[in-house]
Amino acid sequence: MRIRSALPLIPLLAGCDLVKSALKVNVSGEVVVTGDTPSSFDLQLYSRDDNPDAFNLLGCPEGSEGSCLGAVDIAKLENPVTDDAGAPLVPSFDGNTFLFEGVGVDLYYVLVGTGGDEAIVCSTDVVGYDENTKLVTTESAITVGGGESIDEFALPRPVRLNCAPLLDEPTAPDETDPGESGDTEDDGDIGAGDDPGAAWTSFIVEDKTGSTTFADASAANAEADIECGDDFPSVLVVQAESTNTTATEAYLRIQFGAGDAATFRTVAVPMRNGQVNQAITLTGGYSVVQMDLDESLDGVNESYTVTFCDRAAPPAQEMLTILTWDKDDTDVDTHIYSGGQEVAYYSLSQSWGDLDIDDVDGYGPETFTSRPSAVGQDYEVRVHYYSDHGNGATNATMRVVYYDSSTGEVCDVTTSRSLNSYDWWTVGNFGPGLACPE
Repeated sequence: MRIRSALPLIPLLAGCDLVKSALKVNVSGEVVVTGDTPSSFDLQLYSRDDNPDAFNLLGCPEGSEGSCLGAVDIAKLENPVTDDAGAPLVPSFDGNTFLFEGVGVDLYYVLVGTGGDEAIVCSTDVVGYDENTKLVTTESAITVGGGESIDEFALPRPVRLNCAPLLDEPTAPDETDPGESGDTEDDGDIGAGDDPGAAWTSFIVEDKTGSTTFADASAANAEADIECGDDFPSVLVVQAESTNTTATEAYLRIQFGAGDAATFRTVAVPMRNGQVNQAITLTGGYSVVQMDLDESLDGVNESYTVTFCDRAAPPAQEMLTILTWDKDDTDVDTHIYSGGQEVAYYSLSQSWGDLDIDDVDGYGPETFTSRPSAVGQDYEVRVHYYSDHGNGATNATMRVVYYDSSTGEVCDVTTSRSLNSYDWWTVGNFGPGLACPE
């Protein structure tokens, strides 16, 4: 993808509106589609200078002032590049090749692309991001006329879109979590091991800032001091210390629900020098959390337990997804579609739900929760392996929980898939009123 112009060589006078308005460059590029090809594409260029409120500088690392322009919230991009009449500049297409004619010289552009029609919905792609950090920098931004020559410039890459038919039925997962059997209490809850203190000297649950301790199960089973409702924290942090200082991996066990409706999930988490520091996400309904040194629920090497919420408490929202993966220094993304809108790393919030974080360097969790005001919606769940950072394939696991307040039914499914870099995975369509996939 390249920018070409027949204009003579002149130096760029950065920040000079006269130069920017006088010099015009044609910008060409390509759209690469995986999946189904829609009937139309929507591509638009945005200048950082014309959309300062859309660039969030809070994610920029210390010492990057001047080189980091921030993360982009595409919902706040309100001023696209325009033509001489003041209308948004629309590219022409020749197959999958596009051409913007008459783009003014500017140092920092981003290109936002998507596509779709009545039957097909596409992901959105932002060209201009640094693909390791998902931040726009002075190096990654599209620079039109930013060098000694304005004769020819290469854009970073094509616009990459994943397009698929809209789903209207739930999709059965490829794999479901079979649950676990083993040592549980008479009420069906997971219990502490035979000698928890011999394996675990510390086990606490904090908020994600580390400023508030919700539960301390270092010496006995504990109940978390958290209000179970709409304000249940989206992310919690488990801090634990084991007497085994040589192991590199521990196991975090979570029970969701109570009695016959309970499901169990065991997740391998990294351990260094006997210590675990792991973010987790719960539904806001009843759950029990425990640490273990092995995968078996057998009463050996297991910690005391932390219990959350009342046994009869339903999830705090109608829809929750939790994405994790098993390869360090990799970037896997959650994408949630509903009502023609999308929640993803470039648009973390919509009126119907929020994505808590965009984890760009491994493991997750990335958690989506619907808002309390969202009732009876459908949610299509997709996963994108954005970048492997050269580290290869990963196994991604998506847990989906949705609650039908009209019937009291909770659907809780877990599914996994091996992904290579840039792979897309359509997990399925979920929501109240849709049958729980079997």
